[in-house]
Amino acid sequence: PDLNAAGSYFGLFLFPAAVVGWRRRDYWLLIVAAPLLALSCGLARSRAAIGAMMAVAGARWSMAVRWPAAARLAVAAVVIPAAASVAFLVATSRTHAAIGDAAEVRIQMARVAWRTAETRPLFGVGLDNYIRRSRRFITPDMTLLESFAPNGENAHDNYLQILVELGIPAALLFIAMVGVVVHAGWAAPLPAGTPELEGMTLGVVAFLVSAIFGHPLLVPEVFVAFFLALGLTAGLGPSPVVRGGLQRWLGPAIAVFY
Repeated sequence: PDLNAAGSYFGLFLFPAAVVGWRRRDYWLLIVAAPLLALSCGLARSRAAIGAMMAVAGARWSMAVRWPAAARLAVAAVVIPAAASVAFLVATSRTHAAIGDAAEVRIQMARVAWRTAETRPLFGVGLDNYIRRSRRFITPDMTLLESFAPNGENAHDNYLQILVELGIPAALLFIAMVGVVVHAGWAAPLPAGTPELEGMTLGVVAFLVSAIFGHPLLVPEVFVAFFLALGLTAGLGPSPVVRGGLQRWLGPAIAVFY
């Protein structure tokens, strides 16, 4: 029922199918799995998911070509995302809300989320309490948001959702957890960076980018799939080195704090 979450879900596994299929010459992945995932993602018509996938693919491609660093940065940060976004927005202009309205609604949702987070910054308002606790911060001047969700709505930003429901420490821990896995996978050179690690890392990054504009982790099936994918990516990457001291006691200290 959540098309944004569906788009994030299919995009999460499209990258591994395409990268592993291409680099391992696995034609089953290339001819069957990747096209089916791409079709499913397209049918979901999630701007957040498709835009995230295009941006991640463009960034990775720009890192692979042998151009000057400035040119690669320009392509990764501006040219590819802008061209892809314009093409997609034109293609969905008749089936989605106007981009200006969609952006304004999300800005209003972010304001509501911050105001709600201020009421319980340390441990949050509690899981599944977002709509009930945030509804009172939807003010009459937020006309677009009131018309879109008169009875309240979730954050449409998974990071803000975690911040509001579980508090600032939990949001920082979530970002740190996924950040360590993504950094290890993105920075791993070949041959340490296997096709499986590269594909899973790209899929996880695309999912995390799409989560800025949606809340895919609120859908149980997507939640489970993402954390399985995150665990696979961590397992495929290089083993972390724990040097003792603060690193050794940081985990137990955080557990005791909670």
